[in-house]
Amino acid sequence: MGKLNLAVQDELERRFREAAFRKFGYRKGSLQKVLEEALNEWIQRSGVGTAYQVYQVPDKPNDKANG
Repeated sequence: MGKLNLAVQDELERRFREAAFRKFGYRKGSLQKVLEEALNEWIQRSGVGTAYQVYQVPDKPNDKANG
């Protein structure tokens, strides 16, 4: 499982936590569930594709083939 370490505005964090606890209650994993929903929705709406496609790194060219 990947981890994100980020900073957001205090008011946004407060609203996020409030919404998460309202939806899932004050249980372990509530914030994670809401964040995963938000990230998946953003990826779908962005029109870029799946998360894997967004972060897929192209193959490096083969140096030997270039001479």
